[in-house]
Amino acid sequence: SYNELEQMLNNSEEVLKQTDSGNSIIDLQLDCIDDPIALANELDSLVGVVEHGLFLSMVDRVIIGKESGPEVLEVTR
Repeated sequence: SYNELEQMLNNSEEVLKQTDSGNSIIDLQLDCIDDPIALANELDSLVGVVEHGLFLSMVDRVIIGKESGPEVLEVTR
């Protein structure tokens, strides 16, 4: 939620980055996003947010490289 994001920003100077044009980038590592569509909608509704890295409804299969070999996740909608 927005409150959790605000708390992360207040607790870490490493989270906020800047582009060479002076625009802010917030780089977060989230373990689990319970409702990615709701999060994307919330981010889209914030004034000043241009883009986010939640690429929803774009793929049907995700391949994750692991030491033990590739893991293939099929997306069900």
